[in-house]
Amino acid sequence: MSVTFVTHGHVGSRVVMVFELGNLRGTRRGHEFEFMSAVTNHQIRHYELDAHGELALRFVMGLGYAEEYLREVIVYVTKVHKDVLNAHVGDGEDTIESMVLVTRGGGGGGGGEVDVVRRGKARDLY
Repeated sequence: MSVTFVTHGHVGSRVVMVFELGNLRGTRRGHEFEFMSAVTNHQIRHYELDAHGELALRFVMGLGYAEEYLREVIVYVTKVHKDVLNAHVGDGEDTIESMVLVTRGGGGGGGGEVDVVRRGKARDLY
């Protein structure tokens, strides 16, 4: 299995780490990706987000490109841990939003960020 560490951060009191599952790249795993007609090619990528060493969320991202430029992103997020809430309640931190922000390097911990690379050009997802 090809697993690559992408980034880390903090959500609440937990250390969160994001990994890309390279061996699943290109597989849809039951998710439907309907890209706009302007999209000339696409990639499917899989990520897992661990909190304190336990799997918390799975991300499947469909990246649609018009020529070499990122045009469209479709993301499926699946909760896989009981501590991840089904909905944001109250005035506190939105745990799922904070976990997703970690993937772009905005989670307060440093590390890298999820970059989309196509034809040698890096494009930030957000």
